[in-house]
Amino acid sequence: MLEIATTTTTDWPDNLIALLERQRGMVGKLKDLASRQAALIQGGQADALLGLLGRRQQVVDQFVASQEELAAHTQDLQRRLQSLPTFQAERIRALLSEIGDALVGVMDRDQQDQRALQTSSHATGRELSTLSASKTARSAYARPAATASRFADRHG
Repeated sequence: MLEIATTTTTDWPDNLIALLERQRGMVGKLKDLASRQAALIQGGQADALLGLLGRRQQVVDQFVASQEELAAHTQDLQRRLQSLPTFQAERIRALLSEIGDALVGVMDRDQQDQRALQTSSHATGRELSTLSASKTARSAYARPAATASRFADRHG
């Protein structure tokens, strides 16, 4: 249903440009959140990171929802771009490129953050193992030694 409405209207290029500009805004929010995410990971601020990830998921959900509309607008895109005035076709290509590049940047940042979290997790695991070994050693030293006197008689 949406596909028919977007393919037969003469407003198609303007509608597509408006959609792409909305998507560019969403990706801009994702870039900002990814940058803040990295700072929170480096600072070890787990609670703040969880809140940020919730906000980020909302933006991702909006972006994914807009992809269905985008698919309808971009059906047979190359042919349709050829029929547009140059300024509109160039604007659409530029927005698509900008959005794609920004998404690649967000994904790269996510991969770096994932590695940082894994490194932090491994370091925390090592620290916990060391702490556990230290507690075990301390408790072994703290136990009172059983004293069995070799020279005690039946009365003590």
